[in-house]
Amino acid sequence: MISVMGAPSVMNTDNPMQLKDGHYMILPGILTPGRHIRPMEVRSLVLGGNLSMGRHLRAACGMLANTAYESVKIHNDKSPVFEFLRHVRNAASHGNKFNFSANEPARAAEWQGAKFAWNCKGSANALHGTECFGTFIGAADLIHLLWDVEQRIKA
Repeated sequence: MISVMGAPSVMNTDNPMQLKDGHYMILPGILTPGRHIRPMEVRSLVLGGNLSMGRHLRAACGMLANTAYESVKIHNDKSPVFEFLRHVRNAASHGNKFNFSANEPARAAEWQGAKFAWNCKGSANALHGTECFGTFIGAADLIHLLWDVEQRIKA
């Protein structure tokens, strides 16, 4: 969430954070020496067309989906909402594209009216190869999905 909130400040052509050449942050190392990160160099890469807000948002969603699912998978009750999260997490791990093995989707997976046709397996599934974040679900959807999963776990 911090990454997503900070990205517009770096990506905005108005430079609202007033980043300047020479400014740096230090990332501490434990096994290696600390590293200096220069925000203006990152900003220059972004403004040079090497990274868009959409691309960053899709990557941040993928990292969030992976981290969240791995944190709660011991609570997976095989419910449609948990299966939905599992497929979203798998897409995040496969370059943001759904990649079903021969026996997947294995169970019903549904959330907010979006479904994975579990009777159509592997590459024959209509979603196989489809982009997840940015096409199938958005960043706000992921946050709502994680909230719903959290409520299931708490129940």
